[in-house]
Amino acid sequence: MTDDEMAQVTDAIVAAASPTEALAATVRTVYDALLAPLGESTADYGPDRRLQVTEFAIAADQNAYIMRALAAKTRNLSQRISILLDWTNLRPDDLPEAADATSQLAHGG
Repeated sequence: MTDDEMAQVTDAIVAAASPTEALAATVRTVYDALLAPLGESTADYGPDRRLQVTEFAIAADQNAYIMRALAAKTRNLSQRISILLDWTNLRPDDLPEAADATSQLAHGG
């Protein structure tokens, strides 16, 4: 993801009223950025068309940054664990270390 896209993720987390809203905003913001080159957004997905999160990847350090930002939004340990487990299940995979995170998106493998 680009620096601008990561800034949008940060802004979404900060603007959220609760950790649960921060998680939802993070998922939307991250996947909207990853889907944009395909001419799609998260609004194109729902019960009849599920987003396959394992078809996408971002840099490992970006995933780690998002986890830290989400953790900072929580007030207690159990809430932090819950939000981080949810993000772990919803997040894109990590790009291989050799990949240039600013110029490559992984879709479909």
